[in-house]
Amino acid sequence: MNAKLYRAACDLFHKACALPPEQRDGFIERHSGDDRALRALVHELLANDPERSQQATTSPGSPPAGDDT
Repeated sequence: MNAKLYRAACDLFHKACALPPEQRDGFIERHSGDDRALRALVHELLANDPERSQQATTSPGSPPAGDDT
C-alpha cells in the first residue's frame, strides 16, 4: 500500500464515521469512484474499528450483545 492511498482511505474513513451506519456504504461508493483498492481499504478500516462495529451491530436503545437484561 502506498502513502497516498492510505491518506485517502483515512480521510474517507473519518468522513464515513461521521455518518449513520446505513449511509456509509453509499457515501464510500460515491467518493471512491472506480478505485476499488480505496473502497476496500475504507471498508476494512470500518470493519476493524471496535467503536464502529459496535455501532453497526447495536441499535439505539438496545442492550449491547451479551447483555441479558
